[in-house]
Amino acid sequence: SCHLIKAKTRVAPIKTWTIPRLELGAAVLLSKLINNSYDLSPTWNVNQIIGFTDSACTLAWINTPPHRLKTFVSNRVVQITENCPSMIWRHVSTSINSADPASRGLLPSEFITYEFWWHGPPFVLEPLETWPVSIPPESLSINDEIKSNKQVMLTCERIPNRFIESTKRFSSFLKLIRSFAYVLRFLYNLQMKRAKIPRSQWLLGPISAQEFREMRLFLVETTQREYYAEDYKKIKKGEICSKQIRKLSPYVDSLGYLRVGGRLSKAPIPFKSKHPLLIPTKSHLASLLCDYYHKFSGHGGPRLVLSLIHREYWIPSSRNLLRNRLFKCIKCYRFQAKPVQPEMADLPANRVTPSRAFSESGVDVAGPFIIKTSTLRKAAQQKVYFALFICMVTKAVHIEILTSLTTEAFLACLDRFVSRRGLPARIYSDQGRNFRGAAREITEVNKFLKHSCPDIHDYLARTEIEWIFHPPYAPNFGGLWERAIGSVKFHFRRVIGNQILTLEEFMTVLIRIEGILNSRPLMDISTSPEESDTLTPGHFLVQGPLLSRPEIDLLDVPQNRLSRWQLLRQLTQSFWHRWMREYLHTQIHRPKWLKSNGKVEEGDLVLYSPSGRPTSPVSEWPMGRVIRPSPGSDGVVRVLRIHTPSGSVVRPANKVVVIPRSEQ
Repeated sequence: SCHLIKAKTRVAPIKTWTIPRLELGAAVLLSKLINNSYDLSPTWNVNQIIGFTDSACTLAWINTPPHRLKTFVSNRVVQITENCPSMIWRHVSTSINSADPASRGLLPSEFITYEFWWHGPPFVLEPLETWPVSIPPESLSINDEIKSNKQVMLTCERIPNRFIESTKRFSSFLKLIRSFAYVLRFLYNLQMKRAKIPRSQWLLGPISAQEFREMRLFLVETTQREYYAEDYKKIKKGEICSKQIRKLSPYVDSLGYLRVGGRLSKAPIPFKSKHPLLIPTKSHLASLLCDYYHKFSGHGGPRLVLSLIHREYWIPSSRNLLRNRLFKCIKCYRFQAKPVQPEMADLPANRVTPSRAFSESGVDVAGPFIIKTSTLRKAAQQKVYFALFICMVTKAVHIEILTSLTTEAFLACLDRFVSRRGLPARIYSDQGRNFRGAAREITEVNKFLKHSCPDIHDYLARTEIEWIFHPPYAPNFGGLWERAIGSVKFHFRRVIGNQILTLEEFMTVLIRIEGILNSRPLMDISTSPEESDTLTPGHFLVQGPLLSRPEIDLLDVPQNRLSRWQLLRQLTQSFWHRWMREYLHTQIHRPKWLKSNGKVEEGDLVLYSPSGRPTSPVSEWPMGRVIRPSPGSDGVVRVLRIHTPSGSVVRPANKVVVIPRSEQ
């Protein structure tokens, strides 16, 4: 049978609630009513409690975990669960809901005869299997009261050992042991002072061997407990340790230190060598031990240092660690370091842009050479030099004789060059003192002429030579003229040998070599008979090789279409077309320096080639700091300004060695 036992209702609150929330409040009231009804008859045998609601939203909220719901709904769902933890909630249609008359209202006479109020819906008297199917919770929509999903990122950070972290401030094993030994001594003496022990019994003076040993073992034990915490526990319990140290058969000795078991227990060597202390590879202590024994062995190699370490310690994967530490040793690095070698740069615009011969020129001086002042047998001897001018575009060569390495002599040489080859727009050279003086004097002369002769001001502005200096000790920046000077010396040695010539003979030989160089092909000679004429620098000077035989005079041949001047112009243009079509593409590849072997940044410590000793070994190079790298148009740094104790210097990147940083 089914009969009404107890009923309770409330009026709607003053604050406006939605209908689903009012239905949820009714469910809370029902759970409280059932919870209080247990006191009516303690003898009731309750097998199952089933609650009914005609609100689909309320049923869905009750079947949803409270943490997913908003605060209002979540609190009331928790109340329902706490009041009746084992209650099963089902859906009932509004038309047969027994509690519906209490909210809708009925006359007293109608209440007496209303069967649903007194005996509930008819299906409750039937077997449970025949009851109407309740609405599945997953089919109900409760989006309005669901909390919005929030993604929270949580990170777990292991709190490091403060003692282990403090050891990382030391870069020396001895300083580390000594410093913490004094700390332990201070704590010991502080206890002695509190105990009023006489000062004569305190630990005073230098650190003793016993204190040093105790501090060293304490540091080893603390490091082992920090890095091998899990393995330490497993070994104490007799379990299998991690794979990294399993082959060493580690064990914990009577003093609590983790030692290598190994296979040398019967070897006639000291105990600490048979069972060395196990040092974690990633610990700072392992790095300090490698540095200490490396310096102790006189900066010995890896095998010697490892043999010293293994007398008392064992570091897994010690070879890799030791190579890394030896690479960071500055003293050793100076003896094996290699200078920075940037990638070969693209050819500059003055090498690939057609222009008048020698309008873009490079210059360098070679010598000295010994000549005679006359043809007499015991004639006096003197030193002479030669200046080589080379066209940056056509590789044409012009040689002038210098009787001394002075600014005046070079200015006279430059004047002869300009008079014969025309005024160049730019001249490139290294930073020889005579060249720097010549450039300063040209500027001073131009300023003087500008003030003295206003009428030629515009002319000087158009004809002033722009002098471009390459960094000192950078012969690769002037490889074009360095190679040409090498060719001049090659022919000179084979023709003259050790003979001493007069000035006229010397000039004759050099001018002859100039003609030879200007007759060299600019590219490989073709074997095809159709291409017998090979492009040479002489084509841009005299429309042909300087050493070729004279051709037949064709001045009297009538021209049908072109004048002689137009023919010469066409001939000149054809040389440039051939230069761009045949020669220029031969310069497209990089013969060397294909990849940069290092990167230099501002603030890097470097070793640089010293002034006056450019060929000294790297181990003797002074140290400086990069204050201004000068990247080229391709972004690659090839010139550096370095701060030194005596000022600042400029060096090419290939005359600099970068000292590795500690974090590298």
